[in-house]
Amino acid sequence: MKNLIQALLLVISIGSIAQAQLVPGPSLGHGGGGGIGPGPGYGHGPGHGHEPRPGSPYPGNPYPGDPYPSDPYPSQPPYYPPSNPPYNPPSNPGYGSETRHIYLGRSVYNEQIDLRRLAGLNSGYYSGFEIVAVRATLRPTTPGTTVAQLLVDGRIQAQQVNPGYQLSMYPQASIVLDRNARDVRLAISGGTYIDEIEIEVRSNGGYNPPPSNPGYGRNIEVNVYRSMRGNDRLDIGSLVNLSAYRGYRIQQVIITGRATYQTSFVSLLINSFNAGQVQMVSGYSQAQSIYLSNQPTIGQGADSIVLYTSGEMTIEHVTLVIR
Repeated sequence: MKNLIQALLLVISIGSIAQAQLVPGPSLGHGGGGGIGPGPGYGHGPGHGHEPRPGSPYPGNPYPGDPYPSDPYPSQPPYYPPSNPPYNPPSNPGYGSETRHIYLGRSVYNEQIDLRRLAGLNSGYYSGFEIVAVRATLRPTTPGTTVAQLLVDGRIQAQQVNPGYQLSMYPQASIVLDRNARDVRLAISGGTYIDEIEIEVRSNGGYNPPPSNPGYGRNIEVNVYRSMRGNDRLDIGSLVNLSAYRGYRIQQVIITGRATYQTSFVSLLINSFNAGQVQMVSGYSQAQSIYLSNQPTIGQGADSIVLYTSGEMTIEHVTLVIR
């Protein structure tokens, strides 16, 4: 009995010594405070209690061998998509340059040609337009020297010597109608035959109201070249399909032609109402304009466009300026 008691006391003594040598340490679990024993776990939840080791690439992760940082979605600066630049539509959408035609068709010798009047650029509509270029189709008639000059209020702005069959002149300075230019002429020193003159103009901040429909700047060009005898009639609708321009407003009608003897007259009738009259003289081709203040609309008050002539003449070309 004595031996049994001694053996039991020895077992109890050994267990006490082992318990005294245990040191509290981390548990082996992977949860927030989970795992074996009461200590916190090693996991990535908010319950881990370890400080990061020195040199760790992840400041929030105590063990650099772990490929995941403690916060797999680090905060990023807010993303603002780049704003597109504001769209500024042009003041005159669809409108650019315009070319005015003068069908002269005669010989010129030591003469000045009034370009602004013949091209219909005298109206207030073209006030503020800039003259970009003056071109002409020529046929030399004399063996001597021929000089062509672009005169603006008497000043030479461009010049070409012996232009041959093609004249192309570009002003040395900006020519803006009614701002720094009132009188524009083509001066010919010598002799040549001029078939046609083209004047290229462009809007330069003048009156030029913005268009009311997308076809802004489209003109109806009608080649006629018809001899008119006495009291004669020319139906524009028989030469062009006006229904294709339905909804456009007619602002101006330019009639190019020449009288056979002395003078002839051309009247414009729209839906049988007299809209204006021009006079043609003999000797050379000229372009005369009729401006329509009420601007009738094709298909809505301008279904019929007719020219009536008085006297013998030739109508070469008709332009309907539409907007």
